[in-house]
Amino acid sequence: MSSVNMLAIPFYLGISIYLGSVNKIIIEQPYIFLFIFGAATGSFLLFYTYIFFANVISKKISFIATNINIILSLLFLSLGIFTLIKLIG
Repeated sequence: MSSVNMLAIPFYLGISIYLGSVNKIIIEQPYIFLFIFGAATGSFLLFYTYIFFANVISKKISFIATNINIILSLLFLSLGIFTLIKLIG
């Protein structure tokens, strides 16, 4: 997983050194496996969430991309009307 996110290496290194210095970490076999399993499961769920929201965002972006001229026209028309009202009133 660290090949995808290089910041994970110094983070876990720093946390493990700190927890080892205050005797709050247990480096034995069942705990090592549970840590690796939890990190892999969390990474999988995070990447799956990214994939899910990427599909949702791509659908919304395709709507905006096809209707960008109308959206910008309505935006500038409303700004022009608002400016006209401010100048008259």
